[in-house]
Amino acid sequence: MGGTNTKWQVIGAAALTAVLALFLLAIRSASSPPPVELRVAETAPGDGVLKVFISGAVPRPGVYQVQAGDRFADALALAGGPSDDAELLGVNMARRVRDEDHIHVPRRGEQLATATGDPAIDINTATMAQLEDLPGIGPVRAQKIIESRTKEGAFRQPEDLVQRKLLPQSMFESIRERIQVRP
Repeated sequence: MGGTNTKWQVIGAAALTAVLALFLLAIRSASSPPPVELRVAETAPGDGVLKVFISGAVPRPGVYQVQAGDRFADALALAGGPSDDAELLGVNMARRVRDEDHIHVPRRGEQLATATGDPAIDINTATMAQLEDLPGIGPVRAQKIIESRTKEGAFRQPEDLVQRKLLPQSMFESIRERIQVRP
């Protein structure tokens, strides 16, 4: 009979332990805050995903999704890279993309245009009047630009205007999108 009592004692101790564990769990659950639910939001504009339109001398023109911080060169790669007839000097490949940018890759010989649709001025062939149409360029600066290209040779890049001390950097930045140098 002693074995039966021991068996019931073991079962009773196990049951008491289980009841105590459930009781402690119930107390702990009642005092702890509700679980935090985390939700992953859908990507919204401004969350680092940008859309750009790529046109011109590329195999697959269209709208592409890029990441904040990407450069024009990264976006161009999504459109299949430049076509054989692309004039890459017409695109600032190092510029960072912004949402809703239109990146147009001109073809060789194509008249380049500014963001406003106006044709970009080739500083190697521009007349005095064309140069004076640029913001901040009066007759004196226009004449100096023409003299510089005559005496020092053609400009290799628009930035030569600053390097040759014909324009201060701030003025150059204000007209950068309106000028070009054709090969």
